[in-house]
Amino acid sequence: MLVGFGTFWAGEGVGIDWPAGDAAILALLVGYAALALVGVQVVRIRRSGRVAGLSAAYSPAAVPPAADDL
Repeated sequence: MLVGFGTFWAGEGVGIDWPAGDAAILALLVGYAALALVGVQVVRIRRSGRVAGLSAAYSPAAVPPAADDL
């Protein structure tokens, strides 16, 4: 929410004329929330090893346990 307001007011400060006026804040908030959700999904996919071309050497399951864990 802070980023949405900050973007809006930074734009106001440099003279941007927002198409929907103050309602543009809502569009910015929705846009940033969608971007954050997409980013979370990308990280989850990469961490799970489901990315095409990712070798098994980078999979968390391929890491041998430490000697202390045995």
